[in-house]
Amino acid sequence: LPRDVASSEPFQFSVLAYADIAQPAVVVIRRNGVEIASRQADLSMGINRLIFRDRIAEGGLHQYTAHLQPAGTGPVAADPVPQNNQAAAVVRVKSGPRLLLVTHDGSAGNLGRAMESGSIPFDAISPNQSPMTLDALEGYRAVILENVSANSLGRVRMERLRQFVEDLGGGLWMTGGRQSFGTGGYYKSPLDDILPVALHSVEETRRTRSAIVVVLDRSGSMTAPVGGGKTKMDLANLGTAECVQMLSPEDMVSVIAVDSTPHVVQAMTPAANPAAIGSRVLQIQSMGGGIFVYSGLVAAGRQLLAAEDYKTRHVILFSDAADSEEPGDYKNLLERFSNAGITVSVIGLGSETDADAEFLKDIAKRGNGNIEFTNDPLDLPRLFTQDTMSMTRNMFLTSTSEQRPQGFAGRILPDVQLLGEIDARQLPAVDGFNLTFLKPDATLGIVSLDDNQAPMSAFWYRGLGRVAAVTVEMDGDYSGQLATWDDYESFVITHARWLLGDGPLDNVYVSLRQDGLDAVVEVELEPDRPNEQRGITPDLVIVPPGNERTEIIRPEFIWTGPNTLEGRFRLGQQGTWRTLVKMGDRQFAQGPVLSLPYSPEYMPREGLPGGHETLEAMAEISQGNERINLLELYDDVPRLTYNLRSLVPWLCLTALLLLMVEIAGRRWSWWERLAAWRAGRVRETATVEHGETTKPRRARAARKRKKEQVPLEPEATTPPSTTA
Repeated sequence: LPRDVASSEPFQFSVLAYADIAQPAVVVIRRNGVEIASRQADLSMGINRLIFRDRIAEGGLHQYTAHLQPAGTGPVAADPVPQNNQAAAVVRVKSGPRLLLVTHDGSAGNLGRAMESGSIPFDAISPNQSPMTLDALEGYRAVILENVSANSLGRVRMERLRQFVEDLGGGLWMTGGRQSFGTGGYYKSPLDDILPVALHSVEETRRTRSAIVVVLDRSGSMTAPVGGGKTKMDLANLGTAECVQMLSPEDMVSVIAVDSTPHVVQAMTPAANPAAIGSRVLQIQSMGGGIFVYSGLVAAGRQLLAAEDYKTRHVILFSDAADSEEPGDYKNLLERFSNAGITVSVIGLGSETDADAEFLKDIAKRGNGNIEFTNDPLDLPRLFTQDTMSMTRNMFLTSTSEQRPQGFAGRILPDVQLLGEIDARQLPAVDGFNLTFLKPDATLGIVSLDDNQAPMSAFWYRGLGRVAAVTVEMDGDYSGQLATWDDYESFVITHARWLLGDGPLDNVYVSLRQDGLDAVVEVELEPDRPNEQRGITPDLVIVPPGNERTEIIRPEFIWTGPNTLEGRFRLGQQGTWRTLVKMGDRQFAQGPVLSLPYSPEYMPREGLPGGHETLEAMAEISQGNERINLLELYDDVPRLTYNLRSLVPWLCLTALLLLMVEIAGRRWSWWERLAAWRAGRVRETATVEHGETTKPRRARAARKRKKEQVPLEPEATTPPSTTA
């Protein structure tokens, strides 16, 4: 395939098919997984070239695959190595800088009309209309999330968006609304770290005293591994620990693990020491059996009796949507909960089509709480914190809830000029905005004029990309006077053009070629490049293939000339490998993309002997034989070229000598004397260690003889006393 083509430009590409023998075959071409061509070909022995043509209007990377299917019958059609009957390559379609606008229903709305007035090309889609793979995002310079919830995107899409920003230099703009920021479930999500605003603050005072009970399913299904050495139970425990971390010391918390009976892991207690509570929660293990939901809810109600004076009393039930047993009289129980002001939310591991999904939905409905299903256990920590935030925090401020009939206005700060020219000095009043907190390294563009002094517009650089956050709803029920603002279009265009950036470097040429299991990257720099770039050694960034965010590789560059460099990296897995050359902090050039359809060991050995012939030649050169049957391995063993001497006589002689030494030792008491000598040495060593003075050997012998002499007369003795 050509490296890159312009949008709607016709181009041709070729498929090289290698055949050991002449035979008919069918070649099927697919673009991005969709078949676009099929051709019958009579392959001759050796290399065959088939020419195809195509034209693509959409920008970005497009994956092509060619599948070779032998069409003959009998032995001719047999292929001993079918693994290499496919090939893959990519082409980059250049269409200029473009934005991707993601809205809840896929409509462009006022944001789209504003960008059209500024001649900014964009595409508007809903969250489910695009997988947001790196290939799909390749055609866009930035992505706008307009009041889109994290649940509608899913963890995998958010992981890809984060890598699109940090590793590939893309832009991201998130706008406000009830489905965005903290209320939209982005706290503890993959996008949380790259946003310029924090979605939670321990010092936040806009909360009510809460009592939370977390009921965890610890049945046998929770032992299933999810990768990284963790199980479903581990991630549920982690989500509970994150939930506890969000609570203030004035809040109360209890944790109950349920299988066939409830087990109180943490009785109702103030959340003053979240680390200690979290440590106990992280030790919960699955004990088998099923989960008895009704018993868990009853145990939760008993725990909440200790917090009757708390305004918010809430239960988070985590359960397997395919294995939630013992419903019991849950309807009557939840009615009593509702009368007492207790709410119940459900996090179901599974999908809405599972056997017990309707039962869990009914619990959440009767409990006046939230219901969320997920098939991704790695998303559990985020769902736990999302429900806790929605039930205990008011993170979306409205003019009605705050008794502010005039709405919320914002003051435009001088630093907003870093985005571009904005002539206005004040943002008009809106009917609602998301309460967030500025991160330390972010730049504040607009600050609210209420008591919160919260960011309404903030931005920063993240990795190679750019991220902006506007916490007001740009197009919706809470836009207020913003919808009719004279500078609305200028405000949108300024943010959009800042996201587009300056574009990749155009004075760097990157080439890529495969060398077995390695890939070689060659970089040529312009000889007359700016002086500020002459002292900089470029960085080579490799993005490996993967459905989720992958760890980038940074091979070392080697200067092969005054303006040329070379880097090498190992192709460790099949898929699409992306290259990027970074100059300085945020300047980069996109390199070619290499697709590895199968392991290089399956490559045809053109002009070289086959594997069987090679092994036969090795055996012949080394004067060996061909051994096909392992059982015949020791048949006809070749004669050795050196003499062997038996060790049996020497071993027998050694055994006889040891036997005679043993008999002599017993006959002349050698072993007893040796033991007595060793005991004396031990006593002497102990005497020295206790500080007694040692004397010459002759003095010790004389003292010993003196003690052994028998006295001539007995010494006078004193009779023993008889006094009791």
